[in-house]
Amino acid sequence: MQSCKPQPPASVLPALVSERGWSGTGMCDVASAAGVSVETVYAHFRSMPELLQAALDVAVRGDDEPIPLAERPSFAASGAGHVSSERGRPLG
Repeated sequence: MQSCKPQPPASVLPALVSERGWSGTGMCDVASAAGVSVETVYAHFRSMPELLQAALDVAVRGDDEPIPLAERPSFAASGAGHVSSERGRPLG
């Protein structure tokens, strides 16, 4: 799973948890898979639950920008029944 280029820790967490389970995945595992030091992971995330929240945010929003989902134009548009051409037909 390790590549030459470091990856965001939140992006490697889902695969690790899928392979090892939540209790079998630690910050050292995440750091190793991301290609960074464990100190780097702890500098950005204080705990595994905080790292999990970041991974969920990326999965739901599609990026790691600190803009709440409700404040994103694409989210507001989808609530009004509009979707971008890349997403397909309107919901509902």
